[in-house]
Amino acid sequence: NGKPVYIRGNNKVPLDHLYSNVSPETYEWCVRAMANENVNLVRVWGGGIIETELFYDLCDKYGIMVWQDFAMACGYYPQSESFYNKMYTEAKAVVRRLRNHPSIILWAGDNECDCFVVPDWGSSHTDADQPAMLNPNYNKLTRDVILKEPRNHDATRPYLPSSPYLDEV
Repeated sequence: NGKPVYIRGNNKVPLDHLYSNVSPETYEWCVRAMANENVNLVRVWGGGIIETELFYDLCDKYGIMVWQDFAMACGYYPQSESFYNKMYTEAKAVVRRLRNHPSIILWAGDNECDCFVVPDWGSSHTDADQPAMLNPNYNKLTRDVILKEPRNHDATRPYLPSSPYLDEV
């Protein structure tokens, strides 16, 4: 609506290393606790999981906006047709499942993968099949493959290729 919103947010990681151990009551406690602390945005971290339907329902209920990362974090991912197809299938399933939640306000391609190509940050690639990218815009996964689903099936929300997003190095 063009009106500025003050954001007080946090980062959501899985509540338990065994995802099936998290009860509906624990999810309710978690989201209610965010609301009680005046948190109005939660980032579902790309190194974690795509959360349960209950989590997004609770964010809708309590008015917590969701920044949703796709499930890639802190690494250099294969730039191959085989991996592109897998990630497209995953992105398609995620977007189509979550797009009707009013809490979703942003799709992000990954967590810190753009930074991984910055010299001395983590790009010590020696594998001939995985050469270090010198420019994150060569990451076809987040600049093309994943981008297609939010653009085609949820075009009302913005898409950020990576967080943080680097246009070039």
